[in-house]
Amino acid sequence: MRKKKDKQKRSVGFSNVFKSIIGGRVLRDPRIERHYPFIFFIGFLAILLISNRYKSERIMRQIDECQDSVKDLRSESISIAAELMDISRPSEIAYKVQQSGINLIESDRPPGVIILEDEDKKH
Repeated sequence: MRKKKDKQKRSVGFSNVFKSIIGGRVLRDPRIERHYPFIFFIGFLAILLISNRYKSERIMRQIDECQDSVKDLRSESISIAAELMDISRPSEIAYKVQQSGINLIESDRPPGVIILEDEDKKH
């Protein structure tokens, strides 16, 4: 019988607490009113924390996108450099010149140095 009364007291107590929270009586309690500045301060810090988290997640997404972009550009750069090396080979250049129909002949001799004498030294 005692357990039944305890259960009823707890349910009535919970019901009263719930009604006071929903009704707003808790906020008018002088013990709670003393702590309003601290409650607002904690709320402000919570808002700052949440906004900081969203900002950091946005920055992390941007970093990931930039890293993906850098990887793509790096692979593109490597492929273009390989293509440039292939195109700039002397045999490839000679073939392209021959295909274009320009009457150029590849030199058999290596390049040499031309030395000019100064006219002052001649006289």
